[in-house]
Amino acid sequence: MTLRSALGLAGFSAALALLSTCNAESSEPAPREAKCNLGPGQSALGDVTTSFAFDTKALSDLGLTSTATAAVAPAPQHELAVVTGPITSYATSSECLGLDVVDGHVTKFNGGELRHTGGPTLAHEGAEASLVGFEVRVGAEPRTFDIYDAGGEHLLHGTLPHYLLDSTTALLDVFNVDLTATDALAKKLGVPQLAGYVVGSLSLRGKVRLQTVKPTGGTETPANACDDFSGNVDVALIQMDAVQQRARVGDKVVITPSAVLKNVGTANVPWQARFSGTFPPYNTDQHPFLVWSLYRELGGSFEMLAHSDVKHAFLTINSNCSPGACTIGSVLGLGCEDVYGVGTNSTHLAPRSEIRPHDGTWAHCNFPAPNTPSHFDQVAPFCSQDNNGGTEDELMHRLVASDAELSTAGANYYFAAWYVVRDDINIFNSMGWRKVTPTLSGSTWSFPFATPFRQGSALDAYVDPATPLPTRLNFTFKDPTAGSVQIASTATDLGNGRFRYVYAIQNHDFDPKVSSIVIPMFEGVNVEQPKFSDGDEDASNNWLISSGIGQVTLTAPTVDARLSWGRMVTFSFIAVGAPARGVVRLARSDNGGAVNVKSLIVGGP
Repeated sequence: MTLRSALGLAGFSAALALLSTCNAESSEPAPREAKCNLGPGQSALGDVTTSFAFDTKALSDLGLTSTATAAVAPAPQHELAVVTGPITSYATSSECLGLDVVDGHVTKFNGGELRHTGGPTLAHEGAEASLVGFEVRVGAEPRTFDIYDAGGEHLLHGTLPHYLLDSTTALLDVFNVDLTATDALAKKLGVPQLAGYVVGSLSLRGKVRLQTVKPTGGTETPANACDDFSGNVDVALIQMDAVQQRARVGDKVVITPSAVLKNVGTANVPWQARFSGTFPPYNTDQHPFLVWSLYRELGGSFEMLAHSDVKHAFLTINSNCSPGACTIGSVLGLGCEDVYGVGTNSTHLAPRSEIRPHDGTWAHCNFPAPNTPSHFDQVAPFCSQDNNGGTEDELMHRLVASDAELSTAGANYYFAAWYVVRDDINIFNSMGWRKVTPTLSGSTWSFPFATPFRQGSALDAYVDPATPLPTRLNFTFKDPTAGSVQIASTATDLGNGRFRYVYAIQNHDFDPKVSSIVIPMFEGVNVEQPKFSDGDEDASNNWLISSGIGQVTLTAPTVDARLSWGRMVTFSFIAVGAPARGVVRLARSDNGGAVNVKSLIVGGP
């Protein structure tokens, strides 16, 4: 199957047997039939096999175990599925789950449920939660599923699914569904911190039967052709529903978010899986790249604690689209939304060094030069994956923070994510942040949200750019040919003419990188208690600090230590001198040219 096969309805309709009603197939009594309640034109999913893949590492950290009862042979998983643990599959005993299909694309999951004969059992210190005879029901919120035990208790909640329908075989794969424990499951097992925790993934595989063909306006292709990439690219990150610990090694923990995005522009956006071929409009396997970061605010300073490497996007589900939008899985259509769950974002990540963020390009295969290797393809001939991360440890390429960093008294913490999209006209709605409250229970951290999701740079949480003050300023330098750099600066009055100055400098997508930073100050002012932070524990790459007449300079000690995209450095010091408005001078790494960014500087006494 190709991702474009979902476009055709002719072969799809011929392959499917017409379903008069879902209830006609059910042998359940009347209450069961009423619960199914499919409307005119709705389709049904049958011949379903349901699979669980519990994250054994996550369960182990929580002291949980899982066993299987009456499991069948593990069902095949879609080639784009991210499997979070051993697969156990279960056959249904009755089926009546509705969905809408338009132009060979699933647009909505409707009411109904799938009942099963077997099921898994989760246990913790003598307490058990049996899902033998479980039911999968369509959730009240879009794109969600609820899992009930045989007694009707809601134990698991499924969110952020991927799904693809093969139009030639009518086979529907629903996969990469984040399975979150409910309060009821946490209470049953006696593990309070389990509530809201992603414990694994769910997948469904079955055949779609059509009642009627949804109207398509007389055409079998979307009104917005999938090969038309004219218009402005603008992808917005619209939600971050979860932030979760995914692994622990000693006192180090791996933290991963979920992400929901939307095409708010006027152009289709290519979403080709890596190494899938060459496609318009760039004649490559173009797709977005997701990264995330953790920040800490403490004592008036704002620092990046940790950051991830790059998640390569590989599929879009195209939900809630504009009328006539392209809905194939390799193109984000107009108005369409897409999701990536915590489990999906825990897949194999690759180095940031392969990405030029302002250009939005990925160095691999024959770009920018023939036979360009990638982290994913390390053995020639290049352009096919031969590295799946199997030899890497659990901390490699991940956002990693220590227990000590997460438990600093009096600190505020912020978690941010950003989708890098080629030709995006507004990168600042493609990123967003939420304040989190790290909470440790046993050996497991949870990260409840303290604020709603907000678009923009996490530095905006430190200094509001909309309300500059004499002692607080946040400014973003934007070069349309090179990218953006942001500086948030503060000056805190310590009394007796002394001020503590803090400069948080973030390279968003400035491709040339930054090799040095010069902060002007009134002549004769001395710098006291200088402090530098770059978000890692390697002191050997800390920038060199030197004071001269009328300025203090920070210089990257090596090429690798230069301020690259998505990274932030923080510099603070104490000086006798009131803040004034001026510019901080950044040096481009490529040609040494100066970039002047509005900021606070140290004025006269």
